[in-house]
Amino acid sequence: MSLRRYAAAVVIAGGLAASPASGADPACPNADQAPANATVSELAAGVRCLLNQERAGGQLSPVAGNSRLASAANGHATDMVARHYFAHTSLGGATFVDRIRRAGYLPSMGQWSAGEILAWASGPLATPRGIVDAWMASPEHRQILMDPRYADVGVGVAVGAPEAGADPAITVDADFGRIAGRSRHKRGS
Repeated sequence: MSLRRYAAAVVIAGGLAASPASGADPACPNADQAPANATVSELAAGVRCLLNQERAGGQLSPVAGNSRLASAANGHATDMVARHYFAHTSLGGATFVDRIRRAGYLPSMGQWSAGEILAWASGPLATPRGIVDAWMASPEHRQILMDPRYADVGVGVAVGAPEAGADPAITVDADFGRIAGRSRHKRGS
C-alpha cells in the first residue's frame, strides 16, 4: 500500500507580512539565515530544525534526516531553479514518488507513506523561518508537515527562484516518508 500526498506549493514574496525574527534562535541557529550568509546545507539544517520544533509543539515525534530523501529533494529544488518552473512534477514528468524511488528510499515491496511540500521565497522572507512559517500558515502544507506517520525527512535547498528577477531567493523541497517496519537506527542521515 502506498499513500501519496501532494500539497499546493507556496510562494512568498518579500512584500508579504511576516513576524520579524527577534534575534538568533539558540535551538535552531540557522533559522534566520539569508542565502547570502549561509550555505545550502546550513539553510536545509535550519528548515529541518524548525520542522521538528513545530512537530514537538504538536506533541509529535521528530522526523529524522534521511540522506536519500535529501538527495531527491535537493535535486528537485535545484532543477526547479535551473529550469524555471515550480511544481511537484518535473518538466520531464517525474513525480516526487519517482524521485524518491530513484534515490533508493522506497523499498521494492512493502508499505510506505510519503509526502512533499515546496516553497520559494525572496527578499527578507528567504530564510528557513520564512519558509516554515509559510508552510504552517497553509492548511495543506501544515497537514503534511504535522502528519504523525512520517518518520523521515529530506530537505533540499537551492539558492535562487524558479522565476527570473527574484533575488535574493531560496527554493525549498521537503520530502517526508516512512517505510513500514523500518526502525530509526536503519535510516540514513
